[in-house]
Amino acid sequence: MLSASEVAVILPELEVWLRQHYGSVASVHIGEAIPLSGGALATSVQRFPVIAQLPHRAVHLDLVWKRPPSWSAEARALQLLQAVNLPNRVPNIIAHGQDSVGSWVVYPYYEGTNPTSDAVPDEVLDTLARIHSHYAVRQEALTDLPVLDMDWWRRLMLDFMIPAFARARSSASRPADLTLLMQTLQRWAQDTRIDEVLAILPRTLIHRDMHTGNIIVGAHNSTIIDWGNAFAGPAYVDLPNIVTRPRASTYFRTRAALMAAPPDPWLDDIGWAWATVQVQGQHIGWALSQGDIDWCLRMAAQGDQALEALGQALARPSHK
Repeated sequence: MLSASEVAVILPELEVWLRQHYGSVASVHIGEAIPLSGGALATSVQRFPVIAQLPHRAVHLDLVWKRPPSWSAEARALQLLQAVNLPNRVPNIIAHGQDSVGSWVVYPYYEGTNPTSDAVPDEVLDTLARIHSHYAVRQEALTDLPVLDMDWWRRLMLDFMIPAFARARSSASRPADLTLLMQTLQRWAQDTRIDEVLAILPRTLIHRDMHTGNIIVGAHNSTIIDWGNAFAGPAYVDLPNIVTRPRASTYFRTRAALMAAPPDPWLDDIGWAWATVQVQGQHIGWALSQGDIDWCLRMAAQGDQALEALGQALARPSHK
């Protein structure tokens, strides 16, 4: 349930939005909120009804209030997304602010289902291509976002993933496998091929946590939700976890239509290979949390295979 203090900070911002969209508003009533699952990192996500009484009718809204973690730039990312003009394909930000606890955002509740991994709608790929293309040439707008660079990658491996595997090893039935996985992550943290490619790939606004659970397929639109992990970084990271490269043609077709520069096959090769490593490294902790060591081993193998492909692409004579 939303606290009285939370309602007090939401209400004035909500009234401003309602007046902008509906004109005169006589009264606004916020109903009882119910908790939602809103990503693994958000401190609170709640769905709540709103009834706005206009002069001649009442407007009923179904909204979400979310409090991202302190490091998240979700509110800023949602603001940036509004400039791309993709209504209902990304959350339409209604209100945002800061209180004594931290930042908060309000956006519509999107009704629908999550797609299966082999049936991500082309609309989602088109949406990502439009966002990536828009901010690839507007990087000055991304200065308030965290950056996916080599320093961040090393911290992810050394400060979060490896310690998590070390803790699990102390009580696991397969300590040798966990030791092997820790050694793999240690190698990834220091791999100069990752350092090299991150210095080459251009940055844009990225979601950085694309999976089917963050896609809502509704009656009229497919919406990408949960932008709490948004960064400035290479666009490719948003793709391998939701689509195979052969099925990503919609993405590349939209990007080619929007970007002034012609496609660069070599850049796509190194970008896809790097993103495959990044996705394995970023999500291997989730597989560990599910107690699935075999899944972790498969992810490590996929990451190593992608690193080999990355090294081969970087060494191609056309690159030199």
